[in-house]
Amino acid sequence: MEYELLDLYDENRNLTGEVVKRYKDIKPEIPDGRFINIVIIFIENSKGEFLIQHTSLEKGGVYATTGGHVKSGSNSYHTVIDEVKEELGVDISNLDFKVFDSVILNKVIFDVYYLKHDIDINDLVYQEDEVESCSWMSISDILDLIHEDKFRKSNIKPLFSIIKDHINSDLDFIISNRDRSNIKVTDRDINKVRFVLDIDDYDSIVACYNEMDDIINGIIIGIDNELKELLDRSNTDDINIRMDILSRIISISNSIQGDINKNYFMSVIKKIYNNINGDKLC
Repeated sequence: MEYELLDLYDENRNLTGEVVKRYKDIKPEIPDGRFINIVIIFIENSKGEFLIQHTSLEKGGVYATTGGHVKSGSNSYHTVIDEVKEELGVDISNLDFKVFDSVILNKVIFDVYYLKHDIDINDLVYQEDEVESCSWMSISDILDLIHEDKFRKSNIKPLFSIIKDHINSDLDFIISNRDRSNIKVTDRDINKVRFVLDIDDYDSIVACYNEMDDIINGIIIGIDNELKELLDRSNTDDINIRMDILSRIISISNSIQGDINKNYFMSVIKKIYNNINGDKLC
């Protein structure tokens, strides 16, 4: 029976010089106090969706992100490039992916990588014995899969690291725009989110994420209404009104973070700027 060799590490991630055999689709027997290395990568597009595989029946027919074992003599960085190429037919070697986190779970050191990149599903070439199909999924979609026990369990804790980072970014957005929201946001609401970020409880994180999603939608509506009002007022020769509008659009543009309707908002801001200045915004 064919097998591959995996290096063993101690709890401080030092190579021990020991190896373990891994046979296809059979979990290797790892001695106590020793760990193997697995890489996974979360690929997110500009819509905030993640590229998720529906694995082959041979691999359990579950949903999961891309990843694989680090073979003896290789390393985490090169393995994640190889796995994406093998499973999806995509070369990420020249893209700006990064190590996001490292998680220890059941004698495995999971190196969690993150890549922000738009990929056309139609361009993917699947490794047939590993991947049945892929689709872009929102965090809410993935949380539903977890609730239904359809998402690979070893991917859940690393995913939470990604979700908590998104919550952190969303919190910055909320703090910068809380006065624009059509939903009242109190200091207590903000402190509650900060508390959840410090714990690792699944239900609390999911509840927090869903609540923040409602608040962000309220802010988006608020910003949209404010920009429409400024656009309506921007065709004016009154210098004081023009200065007020310019100040407000600078404030809004500085507060827009990440990909939260950024392209749409910036297109409206450019229209307003052009109206009050009579030239093009570069």
